[in-house]
Amino acid sequence: MTKIGSNAAWQTVFVAHLAAMEGQLSCLKFIISESQSVNQILGARNNNGETPKMLAERFYKNDVFEYISNIEWERDHPEEAESMLYSEYATILCCYYFD
Repeated sequence: MTKIGSNAAWQTVFVAHLAAMEGQLSCLKFIISESQSVNQILGARNNNGETPKMLAERFYKNDVFEYISNIEWERDHPEEAESMLYSEYATILCCYYFD
């Protein structure tokens, strides 16, 4: 279980779990964007040992599950994520200038 120091931090983790479980993607994105540690939010486990990703999967919140999976993939594959980002940017530029 991830240890988090303050009561406010625990409340943030609980809200992230709730947002994932309820499929509130915009709420989860906000929590993550305001968090100092994405890994702490996504890696934290509730009293049943579940992470936000596990709850999203369990309650069939596919958009939340995919979003968290993408964050984890980018975290675990930074070189490939950067390369993909550049490729997408180049595609957008080509479409803009040559369309």
